[in-house]
Amino acid sequence: MNEHQRDMTWVKQFRETVILRQRSDFLGMDEISEAAMKKYNDMIAARDILGPSGRDILIPLLQDMEDSVRVVAAANLLEQREDIALPVLLDVEENCVTEAYYWSSRVLNIYRVRKRAAGQPVD
Repeated sequence: MNEHQRDMTWVKQFRETVILRQRSDFLGMDEISEAAMKKYNDMIAARDILGPSGRDILIPLLQDMEDSVRVVAAANLLEQREDIALPVLLDVEENCVTEAYYWSSRVLNIYRVRKRAAGQPVD
């Protein structure tokens, strides 16, 4: 398996794990939801070892058809790639009627608090 194939496999597994977490959370399957969240957090931590561009692998997921996948990808890219992650979160916050709205709003609230605390303007 070459590097591109490994990356595509990683993206697919990450996407599936986010969807599993979202659906198990919705169904009240707490143990499965928590295990899925731990798995995708561990996957992100492994990418962070590669340096600042390690999370760039998530960029294609910003266009995913699943709102929850878009939100998790954007949330994990927000610090390094605010220019492309912030518009996704704002779009979901404005236009989404699923539970992804809640997660997007939560991420954006934390983002706004941090910006204000740093004395930076908040749009």
